[in-house]
Amino acid sequence: ALGLLATAVKMSLRYREMLAQTLQNELLQRAVLETAVDGVIMINARGIVQSFNPAAEQIFGWQAHEVIGQNINMLMPEPHHSAHDGYLRRHLETGHTSVIGIGRELEGLHKGGHRIPLRLAVGRVEQLEEPLFVGFLVDMTPYKILEQERQRGEAQLRSLVSNLPGVAFRCKQLPGWPMIFVSEAVATVTGWHADDFLQGRINIGQLIHPHDIERVTSEVDRALQQDVSYRVEYRIRTPEGQTRWLVEFGRGLQEDGEKLIDGVMLDITETKMRNAEFEGTVEALDRSEAIAEFNLRGRII
Repeated sequence: ALGLLATAVKMSLRYREMLAQTLQNELLQRAVLETAVDGVIMINARGIVQSFNPAAEQIFGWQAHEVIGQNINMLMPEPHHSAHDGYLRRHLETGHTSVIGIGRELEGLHKGGHRIPLRLAVGRVEQLEEPLFVGFLVDMTPYKILEQERQRGEAQLRSLVSNLPGVAFRCKQLPGWPMIFVSEAVATVTGWHADDFLQGRINIGQLIHPHDIERVTSEVDRALQQDVSYRVEYRIRTPEGQTRWLVEFGRGLQEDGEKLIDGVMLDITETKMRNAEFEGTVEALDRSEAIAEFNLRGRII
């Protein structure tokens, strides 16, 4: 009898210890779920919601008591709303899955009726009776908004750059000034497409006239060392063998540890030609006036 009593006491103590451990684990699990930033939803093998944490409430607009006990497809828009139970049944029968263990992006259905972009990862928890499935959800709405703003900003920048009266560029502070961005207008000015510069098939240093390259390099390097903007004029040769005059405005900068140059190139060939014609006309007039004055003096004498 004493032995049986001792065994009973030991079993009772062990039971209490296991119960305390179980309660502690449940409290820890509840604390993790309630404080998790991501939405966490647990369903059984029939698709019935077993738990729905506060982050999931924020994402879907439903309170936990409104969702627990309901089919998870209430949170899904069509066609997944109607097809979900079939997905789950096929997985249980065949083991096939396109979601479990694989993160993917999809849409959820908010209580208000609008769709929510989500990132979903699903895990399977084995149990004696039936497995449970735990879904971890991230609301992608802020990221989608940022992406849309980024795309809108890029579109505005492309529109602005395409309407600039010249060629906008960003290049590296390396020999030849290899481009990392150049506007499409470069094709009209140089005869080379923007992709030729970006892919490294050509660089602006290779186009500059041999008689100008040393002067241009010296002026640009001096401005970069003094951290001031520069203005430099030079000639380039097009693929067709034509000579064009360009004026370039630029300034050095440093981004993510890389030394770069931002600038604009303008085609001033026509201006140079008009100036040359004007200077030639002035020179011719000067010569004519000199000849006329000489002849006049000769007649007076």
